[in-house]
Amino acid sequence: MGDIMTHSPSISSLFLVRLREMNSPAWTRLVETFSPVIYHWCRKSGLTGHDAADVVQDVFATISAKIHQFDRDRPGASFRAWMATITRTKVADHYRRRSRQAQPQGGTDALNWLQAVPDLDADPSSISAIEVTVAQRVLSLIRDEFEPKTWEAFRMTAIENMPAAEVADRLSLRVSSVYQARCRVLRRLKQRLGELPT
Repeated sequence: MGDIMTHSPSISSLFLVRLREMNSPAWTRLVETFSPVIYHWCRKSGLTGHDAADVVQDVFATISAKIHQFDRDRPGASFRAWMATITRTKVADHYRRRSRQAQPQGGTDALNWLQAVPDLDADPSSISAIEVTVAQRVLSLIRDEFEPKTWEAFRMTAIENMPAAEVADRLSLRVSSVYQARCRVLRRLKQRLGELPT
């Protein structure tokens, strides 16, 4: 049993295989989940909303073109850090192009803007912020999978930290049903997060 578990690919690696096979649902999920993260990095680097949206498109085009080059087995390899590196490069490319169109400045501004994009390897707080953003995004994507009362029971207990008894009273549910609702949503969230490349 242990040997089977050791050699079985993880759900995350299966998701990566689907991306490499250009599986449309996998790509849709990747884009839906990580677009807000990449957009945030772009805006943090000083891009306007319009320019940030363009760079997000460039980032996903590059990921699509280079997905086969990502070596997940390399020590310390992280898909999200790889994505951040691509984003940093695309933001710098954007500023270099803009700098050439305006007036030549020798690339200093591009370097400054490039440094504004989080370096995931060097900044653990960026990693935790990304995890929170991704979890919030996945929650928004799975919300429609649940009945309104189930979602509310989860939201009120897990996000607003309300006592289960109070939530049960407000939603006209049994306390056990509140706990079940919370567990169902958290289980689904964990499943969906586990399917994403790390």
